[in-house]
Formats: sequence, C-alpha cells, structure tokens
Amino acid sequence: MQDFKKSFYLSLAALVIISISEIAGYPNPSEPSGDKSQTASANVTNSTDVECPGIPKSYYDELGCRPVFKNPEDRCPVRYTCANFEEADTEMCHFRGESIAPGTTLNDTGNPCDIDCTCTLEEPSPGFNVSKMAVFRCPVVDCPLEEQSSYDENGELLKCVPKKSHDECCASETVCIDDADDDDDNNSNETRSVTDTKNADAKNSTGPEPKKLAKCVTADNKTYVEGQEFYLEDQPCKVCICQPGYTAGESGEPWCREVRCGSVIEHTRQIREGCVPVYYNTSRCCPIAFHCPDENDKVISNVPTKIAPKPDESCKFGENILRIDDKLAPRPTEKCIECECQVPPYLLCHMKPDC
Repeated sequence: MQDFKKSFYLSLAALVIISISEIAGYPNPSEPSGDKSQTASANVTNSTDVECPGIPKSYYDELGCRPVFKNPEDRCPVRYTCANFEEADTEMCHFRGESIAPGTTLNDTGNPCDIDCTCTLEEPSPGFNVSKMAVFRCPVVDCPLEEQSSYDENGELLKCVPKKSHDECCASETVCIDDADDDDDNNSNETRSVTDTKNADAKNSTGPEPKKLAKCVTADNKTYVEGQEFYLEDQPCKVCICQPGYTAGESGEPWCREVRCGSVIEHTRQIREGCVPVYYNTSRCCPIAFHCPDENDKVISNVPTKIAPKPDESCKFGENILRIDDKLAPRPTEKCIECECQVPPYLLCHMKPDC
C-alpha cells in the first residue's frame, strides 16, 4: 500500500526530473559581512547527499540555489542562496543556474519525457510588473501502457505491469511475475528423477527455453520482476527498476536513481509569482501542487513581533516575512495545507494525508 501512495503523489506531479549531481565544487557567493556560514565549495567537506529534514533538495537544485552550511563539517545546510534565480532576467528561462534564451529548446534535461521543451515569451500574470515572462513549454507525452494503474483495488501490485527503463519515457511492453526466474528451479542440490531428466532432454532437443526474467527482492521482502518500477522504503526520493544483479538494500546505479521532478520547467510562472511547492505528507521529493500568497495570509510565531527577523534566517511569502519555525496560518478553504519556514529562503508546505 505504501508503494501505491508513493506512485500516486509522484504521478500527480507530472514527473519530469533531473538526475541530481554532486554539489561539491560550487564557488563561494558573496556573503553579508560577518556571516560565518559557508557555501559548499571545493575546500570544505560539506555534502548534501544525505537526507536532511525540512529540505526539498531537488527543488533548490533545479532553481540553481547554493547550499550554505554553518560549519565546514556539516552535512545539512542551514539555508540556500537563490540569487541566480530570484535576480535573473524574467525574459529569459532559467534551469539549474543556466539562462536559456526564448526560442531555445532544451537538449537534455536528464528526463526522457522532456521532448522539445522550448523557452517561450508570454504575457505576465496580472499585477506582475514585467512586460513579458519567459516560461518553458513541453509537448504532452502519452504513455498508453502506463495510463492504467499497476495496482488492484486493494492496493496490491498486479501480476503484469509496464516494463520500465530509466532512459525511456514510455513502456513498450508489459512484464509478468509468473515469467520471472524461480530460484528453486536452479537448486543444484535437488535430486532429479530419470523421468525429469528425460523430459528436460526432450525440451532441449527442440531448442533453448525462453530466458527467464530476473526477480528483485528488497530489504522489506517485497518481490518485483525485471523491468518493474519500485520505490525504497528508507529512500523515498529514489526510483528503482528491477534489473539482473540487484540485491536487497541496493540503492545505487544502475538499479536506482534520484526521482526527477520538473518543478521549474512545469511551474516557472507560479514560482515567479512567489508560489511555493506543496509536498504530500512528509515527502520532500516532488511537489503535488503549488501554494500561492494571499493578501489575507497570517503568520503564527512564538517570537515577539518587535524583534526584526534576520534576512538570512527568514522566509519571504508574499508580503509576509517568516522567521525559522514560524508557520503560516491555515486558510479556511485549505486546512489540509500546512506551511513552515524551516530552511530559508522558501517555505516548506505539505498536504496532510488524513484530509
């Protein structure tokens, strides 16, 4: 059932995700005088290759933001600097820190479903003080085999599912668990009767048997067939595909990759308008929606309002400035969405699962 939930909210996000590269090697941006924090660079040991609470890492990566650490040995950043996106020309498209001119087609986003995604100039939203706004437009890709659920009415995986590949957008065939190799059939210590031997020889005389598909058994004892997509219980931001050689607990290539969200490509306009991503429950992988500022928004804070928030320790949302741990009061019509300032500069919002 857990796999079903993950597949549900990932599909809602129209997943278009870029494979996440290592952060080490970022140059130092200009920091305010007296700031002791460190931006990830070649001369420090910081790494964000670990799961850090409150951080939608793939979203910050897509915006081209740079992580800032309090200490050189820290593994999780205290904030991000996103000047590359926030101060960029709105008449240019931007992706992972690079500027793309209108009319340009992205050659490689790291996602095979991003076909002919082109930067286009459009009219800005009402109230947005620019003449034109550049956004990405991508053709919709239909995958007929994947339009049907891989789960039955009880949330259990079906016996036959689409055969997936990390490098192909759509599945072209299905695979069935009944066609997978059974380890018991390969037990070399099993005694074979004379009849079994004759039957096997008869089969071999007519030609080789069809090659059996591989099986993958995960650490939580779930079984998948070669080509089947699955997610790891302890690493929900990775998508895996069963392939020969997989062993329980494996989470690296070629079996698993970081899930690929297309937040910037799909939602440039909303991001420019100050909207922030909304995640399902505790997930920090791909957003299922975007939450936009409203003039009636109110902030819930335990800090006296007379104490001015520090710029590097606050999140801006519309006209409101939230300190770390401040929350946005739930709206009467959107009580299922909760937002909090955890890792600036953007709010972290999630949709409660029991709504």
